[in-house]
Amino acid sequence: MGDLALGLQWRYLRGGPLGFDQAVQVTRKFPTAGERSGLGTGSADDTLGIFFSRDIAENHVDINLLETWLGRPADHGGGRFDVSEATLSVSHNLTQAWSFGGELYGIGGSALGDRIVSTLWYVAYKPSSRLVLDAGFEIGLSHGAPQYNLFVGLTWGIGRFYHPGPRSST
Repeated sequence: MGDLALGLQWRYLRGGPLGFDQAVQVTRKFPTAGERSGLGTGSADDTLGIFFSRDIAENHVDINLLETWLGRPADHGGGRFDVSEATLSVSHNLTQAWSFGGELYGIGGSALGDRIVSTLWYVAYKPSSRLVLDAGFEIGLSHGAPQYNLFVGLTWGIGRFYHPGPRSST
């Protein structure tokens, strides 16, 4: 298990410019995994994200812009530094439960390394409206990017805190 991250997301606009929903998210990553085992960083990080999403037929498009303030452990000099990130993702629903997709992402250069550009390709299975299981691979496109990685993931939506009512026509 890696570090634990908790976040809150609020969709503040539905069907905005060009039909995109817009949301903002704040996330805090806690240093819960062992740094010595290579599974954690040993420091807390904070991320602010702005998300643009739109469904087009059986496809879903996401554009994400993020700013992350990474903590550096005291034994590595301490302090914090920021990193900008952006993603463009497209997924396609095969059935209500199965989908596949790809993502192009970039991470700006920082005190820890060079700019990274990479791609992710995955298949996902949604056994319920609150649980998504996925697996895929990554192919790095730039120097310093992970060249080849395999991954598996689980996303669990714990609930909705606000259910918007029907839209008013006025």
